[in-house]
Amino acid sequence: MMKTRIFLLLLLALTSCTKNENKTIDQEPLKIDTTRVSIIEYNLANNPECKFIFEDVTNAELTNTDLKKIEDAIDRIIKKQNPKEMEWYERAKKMYPEENYKKEDFVLKKEEYIRRYLVVKNKKGQKEVYVAMV
Repeated sequence: MMKTRIFLLLLLALTSCTKNENKTIDQEPLKIDTTRVSIIEYNLANNPECKFIFEDVTNAELTNTDLKKIEDAIDRIIKKQNPKEMEWYERAKKMYPEENYKKEDFVLKKEEYIRRYLVVKNKKGQKEVYVAMV
């Protein structure tokens, strides 16, 4: 009886000391700007083109933590790509001076794109996300 009490007390102590910060965030409704972002369900019946993107996967759900990771990844990609866009701008400006290209037309800005996320779970149980920005 004493061993059971000690075990239960230890179990209670261990479970109460775990961090639940992400669990709380992920149980909240998704924090998403539905005017700029849509989540597409992986469904071959409704979206047969999905089979060209992924193989041997199932539909998956996004959490707020997942959304944050996706947004951070997009920000990093844009930050990396923008210097290349400036090179294109300089090249185009020299090659076609009559076009009057504007620098701001070459700079990528996430807020100017509508983003579509197709989320799946692969055979290993890992989430994979296909991001289309249009």
